[in-house]
Amino acid sequence: MKCKLCDTLKEKESWNKQWMDEEWSAIPEAFGKLTDLGFINGSFLYQCPNCGLLYQFCSWNESFGDGRTEFESIRKLGPEEAKKYLPEGM
Repeated sequence: MKCKLCDTLKEKESWNKQWMDEEWSAIPEAFGKLTDLGFINGSFLYQCPNCGLLYQFCSWNESFGDGRTEFESIRKLGPEEAKKYLPEGM
């Protein structure tokens, strides 16, 4: 099934922000339309409200010579991988 929202996202999307910047770099618009399911079985999960596809969200910090950079990413989960994270019946 084709989904207009999910088709705009790559298999993995990443963005970052320097510690002094106020804006994140290139957060995909579609990310803001995903439903935040919260922290489930050790991962932050988001779901497409149209087709139900699950995304795993990750964030981390790294320090460089010019300061700290915050990174975030989302990754599409296939049906079998999604089963590892979702409680039965969800």
